[in-house]
Amino acid sequence: MKSRRVWLVVAFAMLLGVGGVWAFMHEGKDAAIGAALPKLDLPKNPYVLREAWWQGELKGGETKLIKHQLFKRNDYWFWMGASNPDAKVSIHIYDEGGNLVDEESFEKNDVAGARVVPKNSGIYYIRIKVLEGTAGPSEWAVIYAFR
Repeated sequence: MKSRRVWLVVAFAMLLGVGGVWAFMHEGKDAAIGAALPKLDLPKNPYVLREAWWQGELKGGETKLIKHQLFKRNDYWFWMGASNPDAKVSIHIYDEGGNLVDEESFEKNDVAGARVVPKNSGIYYIRIKVLEGTAGPSEWAVIYAFR
């Protein structure tokens, strides 16, 4: 199914012009979007996917912090995806004091997600990690949605 989606994207991009074909493809982001779809397609009160996203590369055992402003009374989901399907990843949200504030989270191989409902508006830190034992570096992407 994934290869069919990739070919459809490539075919559509070729109709628009070959130069920009590869600019639209990111395997880590594709994995994160796949994990997000159940929350974005809720029949009542779905989450709204933001256009902003982060990307990079991590080796097994490496961690990165992403600093981001969150607002009180919003309900957020963050998803991380890795390009390496054998990667094991994790994502968690911390407040400015370093306290874990996840309401819920999951880890499933090359994707992970964390939900937070901030008690206060302010700066929060999204901590992502590619767990040790993952072969080679992985390109990663983090996307988020709110309601």
